[in-house]
Amino acid sequence: MHAEPNPAAPDSLGVLRARGTDVVQFLQGQLSNDVSRLGPEVSLLAGYHNPQGRVLALLRLVHLADDDLLMILPRELVASLASRLSKFILRAKVRLADESAEWRITPAVSALHSTAPAAHALPTNPGAVTRTAETRVVCVGETPARWLVVTPVGTPAPLPAGCMPIEPQSWQRLQIAAGLPQVYTATSGEFVAQMLAHSGVAMAATDFKYAPTKAGGGGTLKLLWWQGPTLLNPHFAVGIKDQDGSRLFYEPLAAWDPDGNLMPILDAEIPS
Repeated sequence: MHAEPNPAAPDSLGVLRARGTDVVQFLQGQLSNDVSRLGPEVSLLAGYHNPQGRVLALLRLVHLADDDLLMILPRELVASLASRLSKFILRAKVRLADESAEWRITPAVSALHSTAPAAHALPTNPGAVTRTAETRVVCVGETPARWLVVTPVGTPAPLPAGCMPIEPQSWQRLQIAAGLPQVYTATSGEFVAQMLAHSGVAMAATDFKYAPTKAGGGGTLKLLWWQGPTLLNPHFAVGIKDQDGSRLFYEPLAAWDPDGNLMPILDAEIPS
């Protein structure tokens, strides 16, 4: 007898709020996306991983202010994520709080025949955000158009014209059909970070220009590993050091480039 899966519904989305002058720098070192790209009109998907690279949670970052961010994720994962992140705050000026009860997260889809006047502008590009008063409208997909309407509880916030709420099972089917990764308690720690690159969750940081501060700077950069390779067989590698040492004579079929994209090495091309 086959039982249908029962993933968390959109109305069980929770909110972990992060505030403080060091919040961007702190999350930049904890999450898989480039948090410095977050802004009033830009939201980001990001992942939180364990030291082995397994995905523990996926979340959407929403900007409230430069020192005030929301992390939207399944409510069942909020407490565990807050507990894990709290262990690394140390002296950073960051405060974390579970504010799931303080925010209303409404999933919505395009209303094809709406004639109501537009009270809010609807963003059209995935990740784009528009704001009216205390309401943020976050575009999470475009085929079909899908949004998360983020509003503080107690604030009157009619849905923007042009969209309508959607029931949980239909929303879940649209998210899965769009290929968006889903992580809940039952699947936390089951996936590796490389699987998220195609969804824009695990991305390299934005390139920056390096200006040497010493005379003669800017030449060949030499790296010194904390420990030298001890095994020259990548199948028995106990760390990146051994895999890098093996590359002198043992090339893989494919590898990841600095931007997180899979590129062929011995293989002719990357399968689609």
